[in-house]
Amino acid sequence: MDGLFAPMGEVKEGKLTCAYHRYTFENGAPQSGPKEFRNNPKNCIPCHPVVEMNDLIMFWFDADSE
Repeated sequence: MDGLFAPMGEVKEGKLTCAYHRYTFENGAPQSGPKEFRNNPKNCIPCHPVVEMNDLIMFWFDADSE
């Protein structure tokens, strides 16, 4: 819904929660919210591998790589 997850989104038990709508996502797919929202593939968010290093979350995004 075009909201920002940072800085107010949170991750608990592997699920990302939107601070604005309180919808949760797991592996990019909506896990909460109205059924119509959860069942719409357009509402999935992109996922990228991350590494926690020195209290920072690092990720590498390259559209041409796997």
